[in-house]
Amino acid sequence: MKKEKFILGIEPTWQRDLRWRDYKLGTEHRPEDSTIGKYGCLLSCYTDLAKYATGINWEPPQVDYDLCRKDGWGYDKGNRIVHSTLAYIFEEMVFHGLLMCYHTPAPIHKIDTMLPCIVKIDFEAGHWVLLKEKAGDDYIINDPLSGQEELLLGKYGKPGWDLARIILTVVRMDVRKKD
Repeated sequence: MKKEKFILGIEPTWQRDLRWRDYKLGTEHRPEDSTIGKYGCLLSCYTDLAKYATGINWEPPQVDYDLCRKDGWGYDKGNRIVHSTLAYIFEEMVFHGLLMCYHTPAPIHKIDTMLPCIVKIDFEAGHWVLLKEKAGDDYIINDPLSGQEELLLGKYGKPGWDLARIILTVVRMDVRKKD
């Protein structure tokens, strides 16, 4: 049964959805195996943020197409999203840089004021999720790997970890939601 109500009205985008999992991600300079299903977690998060900001039901291939059209600078090395490009595609988004937390604890109180926001977490080679709402000592996320709302630490945490440890990078972006 499909869930009808999602936090902030943002239905999670599943990067492995049959409609686009085999869609080639990025420009023609991408690695051969670069598909949304395999490497599309960040694209899926930006798709969710675009849905929230614009009220339009975007799908990852549409956002990928727009990134590729931006004079070739929507992607770096073929399939790595240039974060600042999203502000040129979606006027509702203003990019302020990346906050790197690899060697210092993530500033949770600051992140709490930026919700919804995209973060890279310490999982395998790095995984991007959309933080939506604080839930006690955890965050409710849209997880592109499952296409579900989940608890960040509940799913990806390890013994002794807290939010400040699991978050590696924060995309600092203001989102002005259209009503």
